[in-house]
Amino acid sequence: MNARQIKLALTAGLLNDQPHGNLLQTIREVMSGFVQEAGAYLGLQRSDSSSFGTLTNVRYDLRYENATISLEVVRNASSRGAAIRRLEVR
Repeated sequence: MNARQIKLALTAGLLNDQPHGNLLQTIREVMSGFVQEAGAYLGLQRSDSSSFGTLTNVRYDLRYENATISLEVVRNASSRGAAIRRLEVR
């Protein structure tokens, strides 16, 4: 599995889809092109969640047979915006 190539494709896909805002769906769509490397999709696990006023920090793990995508997202409740804090491919 080429984690660097997957992370690059995810970064480009997320940057291109930023106005639409469904980050998890975008990741699944990008990862559909890496079925040979990552394997089949096994599920989504929401790990941590913490709030700081109107900001909420949420961590997701998208699990595949041969890879795990860890994603930390900061969501703003007042503006309904989201920003990616961390993206890791393992």
